[in-house]
Amino acid sequence: MIKFDIHSIHIPAAYISKLFDYFVRRTEEDDFCLLLKHEKTDGEMFKERIDRIVEEYQKKNEFYMLSVQAQIQNLLVFMARNIEKDISVFQKKHADADFSFFHILEYIDMHSGEPLEIQELAEMCHMSYSNFARLFRKKYGRSCKEYIHYIRLNKAQDLLLNSDYDLNYIAMETGFFDCSHFIRTYKKWKGITPKQERMRMGQDLS
Repeated sequence: MIKFDIHSIHIPAAYISKLFDYFVRRTEEDDFCLLLKHEKTDGEMFKERIDRIVEEYQKKNEFYMLSVQAQIQNLLVFMARNIEKDISVFQKKHADADFSFFHILEYIDMHSGEPLEIQELAEMCHMSYSNFARLFRKKYGRSCKEYIHYIRLNKAQDLLLNSDYDLNYIAMETGFFDCSHFIRTYKKWKGITPKQERMRMGQDLS
């Protein structure tokens, strides 16, 4: 068995939703067993792909994680092309908003340090921008933009209090435009600047 976080292998956002359609989303008639239809699936083709991934982990040669990520992507493509699953039902507007939002929250958490567009997140849920925004606020009591903001601030605070990284690095890593934007936003959130927060916890600012 190979278990991994789909967001950790850096699949472009345009493909994330479709991969969920293939490997996660299900109807009442579906079970959780995915059947592959390639005539060589039960033989060497599938086994060799698994063996190469395991071998990379065991040997840990230079850039082995990059190789593992690439080979997992290759494995997913191979499975998607040979899977016995009709995903056309999922290409329409999804009614399972809870499911879609659960994975959107995971995606936001994994990619909070990158630019995030609400329109793209809505498309990943097969929703219009307005419907996505309305349902998100109804479910979580804040807009999606506010939620992204909240995640970035919490990650920035964690780095601020549990590392010696300077403010420029923290701002860059957590998705803020620049250090000034980070300082202004943090002060509005906590009532004190990041420097004051760190000094209050007895740490020196690099």
